[in-house]
Amino acid sequence: MFEEKLHELLENEQQTYALLDLLNNEIFEKELIKFTEDAFRQTVNLSFVPEESKKKVMLGLTFIALKYYDGALWPHVCNKYNSIACDDKLLISQIRDNVLNFYTKKYNCDRKQYQIPVINSIVPFHYAPSYIEFVNDIYVKNLDCDLVSYDLNEEINNVF
Repeated sequence: MFEEKLHELLENEQQTYALLDLLNNEIFEKELIKFTEDAFRQTVNLSFVPEESKKKVMLGLTFIALKYYDGALWPHVCNKYNSIACDDKLLISQIRDNVLNFYTKKYNCDRKQYQIPVINSIVPFHYAPSYIEFVNDIYVKNLDCDLVSYDLNEEINNVF
C-alpha cells in the first residue's frame, strides 16, 4: 500500500516534512517497520552495509525519533526492531558503527552519533505541545503578542 511512498522517502532530502503527515497512520508505521527491518538486520549481521540499507535505517530512526523521542531514542528503536537481535546492545552498537558513523562523516558533524536521527526529526512529536507553549511565552514576553489569539492556519496560509 505504501511501497511507492517509502521508496520516495528514501530519496527525499526533506524526509522529515514528508513523514509529518504520516505520523498518526498506524498502517504506514507497520509498513515502514517491515520495509526497514531487513536493513536493520543487515546492519547487525553484515560487516559492510550497502548504502541503500543505511538510508532505510536512517528513515526508520528518523520516524521513531520524530514520533517517539522523549529524551531517549534507543529504547523505542529496540522496541520496534526487537526481533532482529537477541541483544539490544548489539543492535544499538551495530547501528552506531555501521550507519551513524557514515552519516556523521557524510555531514561532517562533530555531534554525537545518536543525535543525528533526532536532529533529522526537527521537534519530536512528543515535545511539540511544550515547544509551542515555549514559543508562545517568548512571543508574549518579547513581542507582546499572544499566539493563542491568532488563527495560525490563516497566518501560515498568508505567508505561503
